[in-house]
Amino acid sequence: MTQEKTFSVKGSLKTKKGMQLFSTRVKALSERSAVEKAFSTLGSRHRLKRTNITITHSEEDKK
Repeated sequence: MTQEKTFSVKGSLKTKKGMQLFSTRVKALSERSAVEKAFSTLGSRHRLKRTNITITHSEEDKK
């Protein structure tokens, strides 16, 4: 069985006030699915499209 891992995702959001940096942790099976989950969560929370979200770095958290 595959276990979920925790990933750190960093980037920036383009908002009405300008660019805003973010850093979030996401549980996912792979790095690619973690990035997709970050796009989905941030877009939903801030009402932004994917074109307004830039992800600069993602990596698995070490325990």
